[in-house]
Parts: sequence; C-alpha cells; structure tokens
Amino acid sequence: MLSTLTGRGYKVDYMVAQEMVPEGVEMIAGSTNDPLFGPLVVAGMGGKLVELLRDVSTRLAPISEDVAEEMISELRTAQVLRGYRGSKIADEAAYRDVLVRVSELVSDNPEIVELDLNPVIVLENGKGCRTVDFRIRVGTTGLKVPPFVAKSILKF
Repeated sequence: MLSTLTGRGYKVDYMVAQEMVPEGVEMIAGSTNDPLFGPLVVAGMGGKLVELLRDVSTRLAPISEDVAEEMISELRTAQVLRGYRGSKIADEAAYRDVLVRVSELVSDNPEIVELDLNPVIVLENGKGCRTVDFRIRVGTTGLKVPPFVAKSILKF
C-alpha cells in the first residue's frame, strides 16, 4: 500500500493498520467517579444502543470475577451474550476479564475520573474481546471517603 501511494506522488509520513473486528456483541465497560465513594465500574449493552436501552450495572471498584459475573447477569440483555435466538455464544469470560481490569486500572490510578470503552466487541466464545473506541478523562477526584471505608459502608 505504501509503495502504491508513494508511487502516485503522495507523501506518506506514517500509516496505521488496524485489525478489522469481526461481528460480535457490542458491550460497554467503563468507570465514573462518585464524589463520595470513588470509582464505580459500569457494565452494559454498548454501541449505539447504550443510551437507548440504559441497561447497565454498576459496582464500587475494584471488583472480582464473581462480581463481574453478577453485573453481567443483572443486565436485561445478558441473554444476548449467551446465544439469544440462535446467535453464537459470546466470550463472556473475556468480557468479565475486561471489567475486572477496568476496575483495577481505575482503583490503581485515582487521577482517572472517567473511562469509557464503547463498544467492546465480545467475540464468539473463546475468541476474546476487542475495544473499538475508548475515552479517558483525567483530573482530580476530590474523594472524601477512603475506598476501604466505602466498601464497608456499601456492604450494609
């Protein structure tokens, strides 16, 4: 491709080649920051439908694999990942891993005020996930309650 472009007189400083992501289930993974409790992890149906469906589950970060599973199971649209109406079963384990890693990232980096991975394409079972677009906003959180205290409060 580079030789074709330069051969036609185009000046090319660099090129970016990206994988074409196959069809999958569009999900969202992200985090927002509660001014009192700190980073919250968000899971839900993603892509163009995120605002329309408003089907999300939220937990205080960090989360475990088990909590990620609970979050997914709470979604009204969870069945889409699990082979709804004959569609292929998606790699739910890979999506759980994305949620856990997002929670660890925002817990370890308090300067991340907002993180949005949308869409995360969850591929066929065993083939993982691909993040197609993301946005990170950094700043100061102004957190008022230490995370270990917030976790204790929310257990009651």
